[in-house]
Amino acid sequence: VTAKALDTDGEWEVMAQFAGDGGYMDSDSNTEKYTTQHVIATTFLKLDPISSVDPDGMITLTGKLEGSTSDNEFPNGVGIPDKPITFSGTGVSEDLMGKDVKTGEDGSFSVTAKALDTDGEWEVMAQFAGDDENNATDSNIENYTIAEPKATTYLTLDPISGVDAEG
Repeated sequence: VTAKALDTDGEWEVMAQFAGDGGYMDSDSNTEKYTTQHVIATTFLKLDPISSVDPDGMITLTGKLEGSTSDNEFPNGVGIPDKPITFSGTGVSEDLMGKDVKTGEDGSFSVTAKALDTDGEWEVMAQFAGDDENNATDSNIENYTIAEPKATTYLTLDPISGVDAEG
């Protein structure tokens, strides 16, 4: 006989019983135990490429938290809603660290924060710490660049008033 196991974590006992009939006596089988444990979803966190720093020195980070379970409780690519996302890396500013970022209904997130103000190429990684139903995961690393703006220069040549052929 195949049947659905209990969906509550724990150790359970099962026994088969025969009520008997006119030709056979009633009978109980031996007791067997089985354990159920909630399957924790495998999670995947994607951080989209970071577009350039805007004129106000802000960056926007977007991405998505997705999951699946080995028993196909939900298929690959399903967004996981309402989960906190944090950021780490050389390019994480205090402003970004102070943001309360959570995934939306489809598992996506978006946050705009102040970029670092020091020249260089900076790395950012998104992170999900995990919970009772989902494994922790880190995203891919994305970069952004801060370069000191160069002043526009103009070179003007004054008109030549005369040419001295003699030297």
